[in-house]
Amino acid sequence: MNDTANRPDMVSWLLPRSGFVKCNMDATFFESDSTAGLGVVLHNCNGYFIAAKASPISSLPSIRECEALAIREALLWISSWEDNKVIFESDAKVVVDVIYAETIGNLELRDTIKDIRRILNTKDYFSVHSLSRQVNEMTHLTARHSYKELSGFIPTIRTTLTTPYPASQFTLTSPFSLPESMDSLTLVCTVSLLAGGLYWFVCILGSAEQKGKHAVQLSGGSIQRENVQDNYNQYWSFFRRPKEIEKAEKVPAFVDTFYNLVTDIYEWGWGQSFHFSPAIPGKSNLESTRIHEEMAVDLIGVKPGQKILDAGCGVGGPMRAIAAHSGCNVVGITINEYQVSRAKAHNKKAGLDKLCDVVCGNFLEMPFEDESFDGAYSIEATCHAPKLEEVYGEIFRVLKPGSMYVSYEWVTTELYRGEDPEHVEVIQGIERGDALPGLRSYSDIAEVAKKVGFEVVKEKDLAKPPSHPWWSRLKMGRIAYWRNHILVMVLETIGVAPKGTVDVHEMLFKTADYLTRGGETGIFSPMHMILCKKPEKPQES
Repeated sequence: MNDTANRPDMVSWLLPRSGFVKCNMDATFFESDSTAGLGVVLHNCNGYFIAAKASPISSLPSIRECEALAIREALLWISSWEDNKVIFESDAKVVVDVIYAETIGNLELRDTIKDIRRILNTKDYFSVHSLSRQVNEMTHLTARHSYKELSGFIPTIRTTLTTPYPASQFTLTSPFSLPESMDSLTLVCTVSLLAGGLYWFVCILGSAEQKGKHAVQLSGGSIQRENVQDNYNQYWSFFRRPKEIEKAEKVPAFVDTFYNLVTDIYEWGWGQSFHFSPAIPGKSNLESTRIHEEMAVDLIGVKPGQKILDAGCGVGGPMRAIAAHSGCNVVGITINEYQVSRAKAHNKKAGLDKLCDVVCGNFLEMPFEDESFDGAYSIEATCHAPKLEEVYGEIFRVLKPGSMYVSYEWVTTELYRGEDPEHVEVIQGIERGDALPGLRSYSDIAEVAKKVGFEVVKEKDLAKPPSHPWWSRLKMGRIAYWRNHILVMVLETIGVAPKGTVDVHEMLFKTADYLTRGGETGIFSPMHMILCKKPEKPQES
């Protein structure tokens, strides 16, 4: 165990001296559900990654105790290795100082520090140092993987294809040298492979649709990039104050924050239509989505040249498909200014800006005249309304008498049981991950429509057989998620994507699991279709 004179505080990441391994560790907290985790990353004396580990922490200790547990976990892990000459680094300077202090004054750390000291006293070539948080960012990202309960080892890698800490992020005080086994041919092949892989990831893989987002364009919507992480934390704070979500005046800001955070990731990973559709054998996801959208406008029976409303239009994927299919003039409304700019740009690229227009506004208080639309639709959008009668009432107001309205609603089905803890967990997971003030029962939809004055023409759950599973695309996308997540981590680490992008991407993956479980158990449907008609005005005698 080295004394304090031999452990200078690190302000830049240093290559370990020859024959030593560098071990960085960190702990992290997940405010969304009050859990914690730790990460450990090892590099050899050339700066090459060799192994890593991410583990959840079952209890919720203090921040300092959590950091101390990360140091102890790293020491225990590596103690069993042979030839273990290791330099340990943590960004918890206070904890490192306590390890080497003459007495342990901090009661909450006492037992953990004693364990750390015991291990250090048995290892001549172990030492613990402190370094800055910025230098320890890679380990912090590893710790965040524990959110998915990735307990255990990330497979050890010992290959010339692995890379050292990025030179752009860290200052190496000793010259970087390649392993002796890497000759010039191997080096050329390695560089070519990495360059080709990066080009494929960013340029070819790029977007989910031809005109979608590329990975290097990921942002926080209208949020300044330095505020993305804070807004993500603010989004989760809504769920710690459930009464706030029930207030109509709070919901627009809640939903707006959500779509600022997720719009770019949705476009990049899913496409321009932010909704589900039944899988159709022999059809691509894009074709199945288009058919599902075209059915909506076919149901309301409008004619070319008529004006119809898209209530909750997102970036306008359905709007463009419906305008092209029907020849109608489509006006969309969305609460999110960033989505307005994205939708208008897509409309222009598609050559549909003459037929499609987008307005930024709240569909609970729409800036349109009474009886100004010949038809209306909403596709998986009104679920964001705190009270369904408010948005249905506004749509009823702006429709001309005799016009039709169709909506695809997110609902709990007749199979949902509120007393079943697993059912409740799934539904609450969907609500948290999709900015919903509360999912409604399928049995409530028609009653609300009638309450505001509509005649219910037809009601059907489009997810039921013979329709093929709408969630199959989510299950098939798991490999793509991990591929994309690696890229998001890299882009956030090097500063291309704003801090918080990794957290948002993780949130959406976890939500996808809840959605899949909801579909597989049959307790949730995102496409409960209701077709309504605004009654004709009675003729004067």
